[in-house]
Amino acid sequence: MPRASALKVVTDQPFYSKELDFSNAAEGQAHSLHYAVSMPKGMRVGAAAHCLKNFSAPGEVVVDPFCAGGETLLEAALLGRVPRGSDINPLALRVAAAKLHPVDITAVTLKLQQINLRAPIGSKIYSQYFSPFYEINTFREIFNLRKFLQGNFDPASRFIEMLALGLLHGPGAGSFSVYTFPQQALPPAEQLQLNAKRRQVPDYRAVAPRLLRRAAAVTRDGLPSVLQRSGEAARLALRDARDLGHLQSESADLLLTKLPLPSSNSFVEGLWLKLWFAGIAAESFSSALASRLSLDSWLEFMNESLLEMARVLKSGRRAALEIEDVRLKGETRLLDECLIGMVERDLARYWNVEGVLINRERSATMKNSFRSKEASVGRGNNRVLLLKRR
Repeated sequence: MPRASALKVVTDQPFYSKELDFSNAAEGQAHSLHYAVSMPKGMRVGAAAHCLKNFSAPGEVVVDPFCAGGETLLEAALLGRVPRGSDINPLALRVAAAKLHPVDITAVTLKLQQINLRAPIGSKIYSQYFSPFYEINTFREIFNLRKFLQGNFDPASRFIEMLALGLLHGPGAGSFSVYTFPQQALPPAEQLQLNAKRRQVPDYRAVAPRLLRRAAAVTRDGLPSVLQRSGEAARLALRDARDLGHLQSESADLLLTKLPLPSSNSFVEGLWLKLWFAGIAAESFSSALASRLSLDSWLEFMNESLLEMARVLKSGRRAALEIEDVRLKGETRLLDECLIGMVERDLARYWNVEGVLINRERSATMKNSFRSKEASVGRGNNRVLLLKRR
């Protein structure tokens, strides 16, 4: 499949709209590390690669203030850029850091040999929360793996944690769980209903062999030296996008991210299994999401965030913001148009609205979802809004 032609942006050209290929076929060229764990809210790899190649150069600093699963940061590192990432979700930073500091399968094997996965555990927590997902012996291995990883912070342990996060729940036999959804976990009661509907019961699934298979899969494209160099130069911070105090003014050459959506609190609920495994309390960051639930509050949040982004971005450089249409109260809202209106009204001193790149393929959602509300957020076209710093 031929690559999409490069988009040349002329500084004095008027606002434009152009369709490009950010499809799964284009993403098939992505490095295997991108597929280590399925996290919601991340930027499409095809979109990130296009923007990095067209709006930055090797050695330049790329900032992502909503780093999600680290897609933009990993792609930036692979292309020789210097990644700077932040998020209010500690889990996002954990995943991004592991992608930026991978280890090979030998290191994974040696580390797993140090862990007693079959140590006895209590059964109360299993019966209360986890029995709809896992067979008891599978859960014992998961629990012991979690216990070991929470006391070890070396690169191999962090990498294994990321691999395990990607295997905790999913639709295939390679996952630790019975059939369920890969990005967001159902509550136990709803998983029980899904089990009954599918006439399935959790079966034993050995943890270590699955981790080794996943390690082999995600490192099959190798660990290039450019990733090691860029990973060492990378910096991550637990920060609200409205306060990027860890970054100096005019220090960024490209700001590249996927914007969070209004009504995004539900995705935290779907992360409960991953958060439990990582030992992270949802309350540590979920309250901050309450400030962007409605469209008006989201626009206010983005106003403050874009003002802070303008501080860290060099004059004449771009912010590339992936954004989706969203349904709010039964009505489809074109968030890029809402954002453009706000920028032109309130932030025209800092930003010039340059154009929008459109991917016409529907954004990935949990099709045939057991819960209809899973399909109510993030429907429609993916777009990348381009803003140029004045």
